[in-house]
Amino acid sequence: MFWKCSNQARLISMMSMTSTLMVIEFVIGYITHSSVLLADSFHMLSDVIAALNALLCIRMSPKEWKINTFGWARLEIVGALANSVFLYALCFNIFIQALKRFFIIQHLENPQLILIAGGTGLIFNIIGISIFFGSNEMIMAGVFLDAVADTLGSLVVLTSAFIFLLSDWEYRFYLDPLLSLVIVLIISCSTWPLLRRSTTILMNCVPDGFDVDNIREDIINKFKSITNVVELNVWTLNGRDHVVSCELESVLPNKNIICQQEQQLPKEKSFEFQNNHMNLLNEVKTYFHDIGLHNSTVDIQYKSNSLKNNNNNEEILEEPAVLKIEHSDS
Repeated sequence: MFWKCSNQARLISMMSMTSTLMVIEFVIGYITHSSVLLADSFHMLSDVIAALNALLCIRMSPKEWKINTFGWARLEIVGALANSVFLYALCFNIFIQALKRFFIIQHLENPQLILIAGGTGLIFNIIGISIFFGSNEMIMAGVFLDAVADTLGSLVVLTSAFIFLLSDWEYRFYLDPLLSLVIVLIISCSTWPLLRRSTTILMNCVPDGFDVDNIREDIINKFKSITNVVELNVWTLNGRDHVVSCELESVLPNKNIICQQEQQLPKEKSFEFQNNHMNLLNEVKTYFHDIGLHNSTVDIQYKSNSLKNNNNNEEILEEPAVLKIEHSDS
């Protein structure tokens, strides 16, 4: 049922559940002096912010923006990065508070309430996982990871409550701050992939699954007329849409087309050159499309194949000819 809903409906549902659970855990954590429950409630707050950010990104991404030709397509990446940084700042705060509890012991009150909060959180988080399971969008996947981490956090809360209810272990009061550190570890591990991925995308790194050196070699091997790959840039816009721009060098397809600098080609030769150029361009673009680079910009420069002698009687490649192609409607 959930997978048939729109992303906006999923996010609104998740925000409603998470906000309710956050308030429940914060109030009960404050009443019972449970640091693990307070830590989990703050994690819920980050989830509400992440879901709100995802909802904003979905609504803003399709809009056009005059000063950015890609529009708001990367807003979700910026949001994912901001959420990751917020979570790590939250982890640092929880870590400090947990360390204090090792030296200043606080007795838990009404562990039954902690058990109720943990059980409610577990149910809500399982529903959240079912809502976002299978999402491919980066920011939606981030919300899914938050739900998984929350589920583990709820299990930690339940473990703490059961031990306090069923055991008279003398060191059980150290268990609460210790499990708070476990939640810090869970949050940190679940956040790291999101932080790494959002950072690499914003830095225009080569997407996973692409090797620039292999692409260069493939271009040279597949297209005999291409002699050199001058420049090749591969990056991703938002983790799904990959982009490539390249500058290639090629020999003129027909030696009879070779001309001197600034010399204008005859009309029939111009048509022949243009046709060969478009065929090569389409073949290169098709190659990029086949390997998953659907947004491509290709610049092909042509050089003559003839040689000339310099002052030292050494043969060097002649300067590339400048071809002026005439276009006529007749």
